[in-house]
Amino acid sequence: MKSSLPNKAYLSLGSNIEPERHLETTLALLERFGVLQRISSVYESDAVGEVSQSRFLNVAVLLRTAHSAESLKEHALSWIEEVLGRQKSADINAPRCIDVDITLFNRQVTTEAACPIPDPNLLEHAFVAIPLAEIAPDYVHPVVGQTMTQIAQRFEGGPEVVRIRADLSLTPPGTRVGEPTGLSNGGLLGGDEGIQESIRVILRSMGEDPAREGLVHTPDRMARMYAELTSGYGQDVQRIINDALFDVTYDEMVIVKDIDYYSLCEHHLLPFFGRAHVGYIPADKVVGLSKIPRIVEMFSRRLQLQERMTRQIADCLEDALCPAGVAVVIEGTHMCSIMRGVKKDNIKMVTSTMLGSFRENAKTRAEFMALLGLKTREE
Repeated sequence: MKSSLPNKAYLSLGSNIEPERHLETTLALLERFGVLQRISSVYESDAVGEVSQSRFLNVAVLLRTAHSAESLKEHALSWIEEVLGRQKSADINAPRCIDVDITLFNRQVTTEAACPIPDPNLLEHAFVAIPLAEIAPDYVHPVVGQTMTQIAQRFEGGPEVVRIRADLSLTPPGTRVGEPTGLSNGGLLGGDEGIQESIRVILRSMGEDPAREGLVHTPDRMARMYAELTSGYGQDVQRIINDALFDVTYDEMVIVKDIDYYSLCEHHLLPFFGRAHVGYIPADKVVGLSKIPRIVEMFSRRLQLQERMTRQIADCLEDALCPAGVAVVIEGTHMCSIMRGVKKDNIKMVTSTMLGSFRENAKTRAEFMALLGLKTREE
């Protein structure tokens, strides 16, 4: 995909006139201009300016496309708005059937008035920042140097209220859904006291007494344990990589393998653990050796699915390094299959994500797998 659709366009969609229908139609029309790779949840927000308007529904998407930003704006997005009957108005806050804006485009920075990139609204409005943080949490803003998650958190406690519409889904088949940010008006839910009280409730429901000697400190221990095991939510790739990107002329495979990890399955909150193997082919930059295990650690220290974690690590490296290709293979032993359910001791799950030259070139993929001691389907 990378060679034929080299550009990543992060788009913000909004509508408050028959919004579900117009957003669905817009997603279908966007597929004429590339591949919809990720789509956020649907978020609801109040209209800016005129308070008597209907509320907006907002979505962020990642479109892989061969178009430049200028071409996409002029020939695709303007055409979609015209097809759907968007009426331009001198009032920039007027009701609209659809609004499609380029928020980010690769790592591009332009100041043209007709299409500034990054879109200034990203730093000014929660309804732009929060959906985007869902599908690109670790993308670093090329001007302000903060991740999308950090930018979304700026709106915590602010006047704009943004809510996830869990009853709505606009995800087309084959599109990867982002992870809800947990941000509603920028606020993260939960806390140590909430976890401790919830553990006490669980203990009582088991027929136990949370006040007995062996359990009296268990809620506090578990709260601290969960804080440690989910510490990846409080990390971001910018802080991890810091200044450890180095210009090189090296264009051969780089592999860091046998990275131990421990994570929690989001279905049962039981551990899964194993080893991750990460490879990439530099375009013009390499990253410090310790940073790849730290990135694996960041994503593993969250409530996870192994499949999702594999893709997140690959996407993170692709965004940070813009390499010729990225490959990630993860092996995992899942306690939810050993302690409960099928109760089989020797099950091991293997997942992989191949991007760029690893996906497009069978020989490159086979070389990577051979260096890991694994075979590919081509062999």
